[in-house]
Amino acid sequence: MSNINEQNQLKIKRRCVDSVDLMSAVHLGLANKIVVSADFPNLNIETIVKAKKLGCDIYGIYLQDDLESVEKLKNIGVLTNFAINASDNNKSLKPLFSHLSNITEIDKFSSGLEELTQIPGLISVWGINGSPGRTTTAINLAFSLANKNSPTLLIDLDAVAPSIAASLGIVSEVPGISSVIHDALKGKLNIHSFEKNVIEVNSGLHVLTGITNPKRWPELRTEGLLQVFKQASQIYPNIVCDLSAVLPETIDPNLNNLDIFRRFDHIPKVLELSSQLIFVLNANPLGLIRSSESLEALSEIYKREPLIVLNKVNSFNLGAKYESTVEAILGRWTNPEQIQRIPDRPELFARIWLKAESVLNLGDGEIVGIFNKISNLVRNEVSKPPKSKRFLRRVS
Repeated sequence: MSNINEQNQLKIKRRCVDSVDLMSAVHLGLANKIVVSADFPNLNIETIVKAKKLGCDIYGIYLQDDLESVEKLKNIGVLTNFAINASDNNKSLKPLFSHLSNITEIDKFSSGLEELTQIPGLISVWGINGSPGRTTTAINLAFSLANKNSPTLLIDLDAVAPSIAASLGIVSEVPGISSVIHDALKGKLNIHSFEKNVIEVNSGLHVLTGITNPKRWPELRTEGLLQVFKQASQIYPNIVCDLSAVLPETIDPNLNNLDIFRRFDHIPKVLELSSQLIFVLNANPLGLIRSSESLEALSEIYKREPLIVLNKVNSFNLGAKYESTVEAILGRWTNPEQIQRIPDRPELFARIWLKAESVLNLGDGEIVGIFNKISNLVRNEVSKPPKSKRFLRRVS
């Protein structure tokens, strides 16, 4: 395959791991040319027939003199095959390159994604490691936006410890974000995909629950998630995403190819396409130190100024030099006057977890005012997307 990438007029769009992955790429329209070998996992005649019906040209490759592989490819419907001479790859692959170069509508879907620069109303809640309060911030922000008569979709994209469902007391068999992404990968995404998978927890606030099994993340391609965002932005003025703190580049390179660590691949693209980004950190010395490294990495992805939320603020943690410390560390990334500070209220936030509801319902005027201010700063001012619709599935 490296030989194909070396051809200026050719570009590999996906190295598929098996037939399921291959059909996902076909449904997404990533390409209309497919190259397979006889030992490709789970390859069968049904897959070949489906791919051909969707307009794909399929070519087989085999090692010269491997007649058994040629026979297998022909038996499953791959009729155009090319022998590879291991001693002279480039020469033996020239006929294949010639067929692949006749590309007409390749990259139809991918080019559309590459043109995306921002998803209207997409608000990402991200931050440092160590439970700084990302999920709590995302939930209460979503409630505050919905209370402003601004329909909001809250999506749990935490690939480490998704907890929005538990935080809101959601007990449901609805599969949530995984089902909607699968619909996108199969080319079946529409407004009914959301209708059957969202849960309404408050008037104007809908939730797509997360994926509790990390091994499932690799099958849910970023391309599908981006399609979900594009469709959701036609329904909801605001889309609030709770994201893991991990970035793929921070993982040991030796582990990058392991499926379990590919669950973070979507995070940079979500951050990049966000119209607003909220960065959450703990208001203590360790949180401030960690934030500097995280904000440095974020600046390479998100080219606008994030809204920084300093959580669990109390004078004891930071001492008398609180304000000067905050300004020295965070002032590089934002105007210190724009930093939002949430006071440390352990008993109050323990109550919202026990009651599985928003802190906005518990009568703390200062906290309510802070989240109202945050929501006003990040709110999408579009009054009503073209396909806005209110679903009726209530939280159980």
